[in-house]
Amino acid sequence: MWARQAMMFLFLVLAAVFIVLRWGLPLLVKLAVFLGDIKAGTEKVEQADMIAPIAPQLLPLPVATFSAQIKVAGFAETGSQVTVYVNSQAKGEVVADSNGGFEVDEVGLAAGKNGVWAVAVDQAGNTSQDAAVIYVDMDDIKPELTIESPTDQTTTAAVSIEVKGKVSEPEAEVTVNSRFVPVSAGGSFAIKIPLNPGENKLTVKARDRAGNEATRELIVKRQE
Repeated sequence: MWARQAMMFLFLVLAAVFIVLRWGLPLLVKLAVFLGDIKAGTEKVEQADMIAPIAPQLLPLPVATFSAQIKVAGFAETGSQVTVYVNSQAKGEVVADSNGGFEVDEVGLAAGKNGVWAVAVDQAGNTSQDAAVIYVDMDDIKPELTIESPTDQTTTAAVSIEVKGKVSEPEAEVTVNSRFVPVSAGGSFAIKIPLNPGENKLTVKARDRAGNEATRELIVKRQE
């Protein structure tokens, strides 16, 4: 093998000497440049990027929101073009930064269930697989909150009073004067609240998982 390489080297040297003697140094220089261009072109072909970028990774999104727009952020291949989709519709594009991070603000949501994902295209035009879909429920309707008892402006001699009511969304959080109240599967709730002498303000709030909040206020008077 080494002998063969030595013979090839000797042949090239002799050929170069012959070219210089016959046609001069300029032709030799042109030949060297030509061979160099061929080699460079071959290397470029061999180094062509045919590998698709990994699928973008989205940061956690809210399960539900009352907002019609959200920010979608995550990570993808550095310099890749990231497109964010909601229910198969493109909602925004951005180039991943030097750390691979990206953010798309004001991504629009439709009422109800929204499937959010992203796709990345690298600088060579290779397209990634879809990111894992994250579902976000857009709900801008307040829960219905009903106070069954007591009625507003109730007067009592008792040191406490039971507040009873119902909320239209059983998964909503209910508070009475900032105290959390258990809610049944049917949406009913009840809690006893201590009363101070004189006028007592009761504030009942129901907040659903999207952040919509309904509030009811009433006054109960305690006689001494």
